[in-house]
Amino acid sequence: MVRRKMLSEEVADMIASLINTKYFPGDKIPNESELAKEFGVSRTTIREAIKQLCSKNVLKIYRGKGTFVCENPGLQKDPFGLKYIKGDDIYYQFFETALLTEPSFAALAAQKATQEQIEKLSARHQEFIADVDKYHNNEVPIEVLQKHDTFFHAGILTCCNNVIIARIKPFIELVIQDPTDTFIKSIPSSIKYHGLIIDAIKERNPVNAHRYTKDHLNDLVKIAVSTGLLQVEPKYPLPNNFSDN
Repeated sequence: MVRRKMLSEEVADMIASLINTKYFPGDKIPNESELAKEFGVSRTTIREAIKQLCSKNVLKIYRGKGTFVCENPGLQKDPFGLKYIKGDDIYYQFFETALLTEPSFAALAAQKATQEQIEKLSARHQEFIADVDKYHNNEVPIEVLQKHDTFFHAGILTCCNNVIIARIKPFIELVIQDPTDTFIKSIPSSIKYHGLIIDAIKERNPVNAHRYTKDHLNDLVKIAVSTGLLQVEPKYPLPNNFSDN
């Protein structure tokens, strides 16, 4: 026998149908009373519907502020279950995946990023450079720099303006948190190549965006080998029909 949906489930579906049409990521939705009036149901039903959507990472409640649409509605923080994956070669597989995908994402970003997205990425890069100096003066912790680095790599995905690619961000944000010693050694490379990649995106030059991202990743691989994070270097040649010379 097929179970009939409860009223709260039907209301949850109706609210969810408004995501990305009426309400967008980061938007605050109406309060319980307003939603109850809109859908013609009780506040108890609305409360249960919101609870269901929160459990699915569609909505998030902030006490004293209200209920908001999640940044990536419906996507869990660790959608790939990476924290449950065991093995010494997890970083090898991460870099292997990054070499295969990130240069192409950067190339797409150079073609599709909006001016606002480019300006935001560029401004954050300048903050990163400034905070590196502050870190060396013991004014900010290393975690601040790691957040800048994560923002950059996730920001490239945002600049692709592709809803499928954008949903890979939790993977990038979770895995890119390298051990501290490896990250510290990678800072000069990040300052150099992040700037070059942003310039290529500004210039709408996908070939250079691809090249600099690949060079940056290869540099990071060498650093990871030097710190013992990787035992061997993963390498992926470009397809024969692609040239970034």
